[in-house]
Amino acid sequence: MKQMTEPLIKGTFTPDEAREILNTLFRSKIHMHGVSTFSSLIREGTEAPEHNERMEELKSSISRINEYLSQLKLTQELKIECYVEINEVS
Repeated sequence: MKQMTEPLIKGTFTPDEAREILNTLFRSKIHMHGVSTFSSLIREGTEAPEHNERMEELKSSISRINEYLSQLKLTQELKIECYVEINEVS
């Protein structure tokens, strides 16, 4: 099975920079799932529950991340590394 890994986020950030980067990524994924749910509703007349569940998971994650970041000093440096791993599914 083939696999590849690519860096998505790699660096040192302040809490405000981290919040902006992570909120943007999470909002983008939430939006994508919302579009997929709407598309399914239009095409098939039913919502895709897996998209709604994933949107709720992402909203909870970003809420926890924002809560964590709000407790840090504004000058605190944070190292963030985020990788995209792609694996073929057989």
